[in-house]
Amino acid sequence: MRRRMIARALVAAAAAAGLALAGAGSTSAASQYAWVHESFNNDVCVANWSEVTTGGANNGGYTASVVNTWFNNHCSQHIPRPANSVRVRTDILAFDLDTGIWFVCWSSPYAVNVNGQYQVGTYYNINRYCNKPGEGRWYANNTLAEAKNIAGSWRGGWLASGNEWVGPAFAAAATAVKPKEPKIGIRQAIERGDVRTGSPTGPKLPRSFFEGKTAAPPALNLNPAANVPTKASATPRP
Repeated sequence: MRRRMIARALVAAAAAAGLALAGAGSTSAASQYAWVHESFNNDVCVANWSEVTTGGANNGGYTASVVNTWFNNHCSQHIPRPANSVRVRTDILAFDLDTGIWFVCWSSPYAVNVNGQYQVGTYYNINRYCNKPGEGRWYANNTLAEAKNIAGSWRGGWLASGNEWVGPAFAAAATAVKPKEPKIGIRQAIERGDVRTGSPTGPKLPRSFFEGKTAAPPALNLNPAANVPTKASATPRP
């Protein structure tokens, strides 16, 4: 199956799995859904769904991060997977308007599958972890989706969602003031090594922090009492 045909199959699979592509109803979203690992040898294929969206609890916005796996005949078949063989995690990045800097405001632990699950998703309420009280920000979601192949090695990769403005909690999305979108996206900022951790004045993070990791860093614990996903599901849907 050629790459273009695989792309069409991936979109069809997303719809079949009940994944709403980019924003339904009165909410808006920035999202990407793509293969991050392909196999033509009847081995594991890994798809990554990375989204940041408005709405949610108190209009505080949330991220969606989903890993989905296929096997056999060029990524065409779901097969039940053993426990701890499918995992997903996310870095939520915020853009500081005053300094023009992207920074990681929340770095999650892995969400892993239980026996039989071939798809795992996790969702985080942005206002709960990142939003400044009474203010909005531009956000992006950087998702790592991975699964073990037949040999037991992790395969997968990162996918950035794109940028979405999330206004202050409790504010109506239609009335919240929305400044211009950042000229520099998170992929460019990551490649330059210009992303910081914890705040716009925190330490710079090297590109290697976001790429090529096989283990998740510890959570930033900016709000330890709230360090749990808003929801998690084997068949996730925002």
